[in-house]
Amino acid sequence: MGKILILEDEESVNRGISFSLEKAGHQVCSCDTMYKAREQVRLFRPDIVICDINLPDGSGLDFIKWIRTFLNTYIICLTALSQEMEQVLGYEAGADDYITKPFSLWVLLLKV
Repeated sequence: MGKILILEDEESVNRGISFSLEKAGHQVCSCDTMYKAREQVRLFRPDIVICDINLPDGSGLDFIKWIRTFLNTYIICLTALSQEMEQVLGYEAGADDYITKPFSLWVLLLKV
């Protein structure tokens, strides 16, 4: 299975996603800030990134743009922002898919 980096600052959501993905056989690296995630992207080289948009140290959109400068990995935006314009901004930043909160872990697993 694949290597997945999760960037999600809400602890319970991060734990739930991590647990489900690990149970499905994926190798998971979870982070709660962009600073930590940038460090881990370089070391972990994920196949998939699941990225929240609203983070304590900045915008996940900036993180996605940063990743796209050197790594072609599949990126799923995960956010409470459900307006169409927010989704457009996610895709323009380089995201491949978009899931709005609240969400089904089954749907996320299928997308992965």
